Amino acid sequence: MRKYISRFFVQCRLGVVFAGVAGLMLLFELIKGVFIPENASIWVSHALTILFSATLATLVTFLLRRTTREVQLHADLILESLAEGIYGTDTQGNCTFVNSAFLHILGYQHADEVLSRHIHELIHHSHADGTAYPATECRIYQAYRRNVKIHVDDEVFWRRDGTPVEVEYWSYPIHRNGQMLGAVATFLDITERKKAEAALQLSEQRFRDVSDAAGEYVWEMDTNMVYSYVSARAKAVKGYTPEQLLGHSPLEFMPQEDREGVTEIVKRAMTDNTHFTLQHRDITPTGEVVWEEVHGIPFYDSKGALIGLRGTGMDISERKQKEHQVHRQAFYDTLTKLPNRRLLGEHLLATLNISERTRQYGALMFLDLDNFKPLNDQHGHVVGDLLLIEVARRLKSCIRKVDMAARFGGDEFVVLLCGLSARHDEAIVQARQLAEKIRSRVSEVYRLTSPQPDSPESLSAKLPDEAATGMIEHRCTLSIGVAMFIDHLAGEQEILKQADAAMYDAKNSGRNAVCFYAEPAPSATNDYL
Repeated sequence: MRKYISRFFVQCRLGVVFAGVAGLMLLFELIKGVFIPENASIWVSHALTILFSATLATLVTFLLRRTTREVQLHADLILESLAEGIYGTDTQGNCTFVNSAFLHILGYQHADEVLSRHIHELIHHSHADGTAYPATECRIYQAYRRNVKIHVDDEVFWRRDGTPVEVEYWSYPIHRNGQMLGAVATFLDITERKKAEAALQLSEQRFRDVSDAAGEYVWEMDTNMVYSYVSARAKAVKGYTPEQLLGHSPLEFMPQEDREGVTEIVKRAMTDNTHFTLQHRDITPTGEVVWEEVHGIPFYDSKGALIGLRGTGMDISERKQKEHQVHRQAFYDTLTKLPNRRLLGEHLLATLNISERTRQYGALMFLDLDNFKPLNDQHGHVVGDLLLIEVARRLKSCIRKVDMAARFGGDEFVVLLCGLSARHDEAIVQARQLAEKIRSRVSEVYRLTSPQPDSPESLSAKLPDEAATGMIEHRCTLSIGVAMFIDHLAGEQEILKQADAAMYDAKNSGRNAVCFYAEPAPSATNDYL
């Protein structure tokens, strides 16, 4: 390396020297033409030429020596100022030169300790684990053996005290006039860099381990909501491998109805630079629907430009199932699976709001079984429960999807209708038609199976034959009271009271009838929700 640096500067200086010589020779010719007469002796002219040539040769020799020394000094200064360790080898692997950084990194005091020694056996004899590293396998020597440039960052050199130093090195072949002379190698101590990389890897692994232990997977996506990284744990949550997810948007794996809400939340997080949490459904490759909870935050490059988002995701299907169970227990009757009073109250309030906005009538029907108590008294609560279950099934079969059938308590039920006509007379006709349909359907004969006294009580209407002692046929009629509404002029409690009063009118008229509320009923004073 030193020779090549020196050669560069020598060539530069020689150019200056020869240019000066040419100038002096031209000047001499001018002087000779001016000051030496044409009739002067030829010997005088020759003598002056010889004298000038000798002087010029002395001057050139002086300048060349000075130039060589200066060039050598420049080359040495460059080599000694580099932070990289540099050394040269001949074709036998012996060291030809080193710089100060080489000595400093590898713990040597003087260059004489390494010059002319086999450099591989001195600093590169073993792998990091201590196993032997034969010189024939050394990648540094491949530079001149195979005439290629080599770059390596996963090996160690060995210090003078026998300790390893992790290095990144480059090796270059050196030629002169087509002849291979050896190689020059430069290297850096990357011990601290390797420690930082190991610490980063450890931190990332720790994060992955914690995420895996928590049942979470790690993800990154760009500003277009396209996955750029997904950890292996995603397979357990989404059913897809990371390879199947990369390059795709998470929206592609969601039901259509979930996508708009998710997109809005994610884009708001990117705009406002805020953390977000959301829950959505995924569709697995088998068609199964699972619930996922996702946490994410935007991340940026060193210049503050938004790169995308990163975060975690986890399967919350079991939690959602439990929440659904709690919701059903809170809002649904455990026997008939119909909405209970609590859910009825919320739905009635929502229906009143819709009616007020659309100016369409709604109706609330209060239903009471006319002869339920005799069945209970004669055959017991199990058979009575079977009847209530069947009544609930028949009610649901009569109403529209937008309507609601609820169990109010005991043998009382409520049906809530919405979206009837905006004309009062037409709305009454619509409500009456549905009420008569319900009354007729519920009044049809019931065939119930009575369980054995010593068998477990079952609330299923389809008990096994061996668990039955006989078939019970029962008929019960229905008294229905109907209250119409179109806005909040009558609140929820008042509407229920009106329907209850109309139901008692139906019972008092001989039962098995439908009555509409006409006048306030003084007896209907209890709260119903």
